[in-house]
Amino acid sequence: MLDTKAKLVYEVSPSQLQAEGSDFESDSLDVPSRLLPTTDWRLRDVGPAELIQLTLGDYGRTLEVQLPHPPDMRAFY
Repeated sequence: MLDTKAKLVYEVSPSQLQAEGSDFESDSLDVPSRLLPTTDWRLRDVGPAELIQLTLGDYGRTLEVQLPHPPDMRAFY
């Protein structure tokens, strides 16, 4: 789980999620025991998406996630 405002990453295993229809339910996922060490956070707007890059401290690997921007629905109101 990514908290981009606080720049934190939490480890979440699939067994911690319960399917509820087309969504998932879980207990609180942001507990300190699940926190992963990270460095080198970079957040950039890359047109239709937000690009998040960070380094996972224990693994030394770079994680890159692209989250699409929600559509601007203001013109329909």
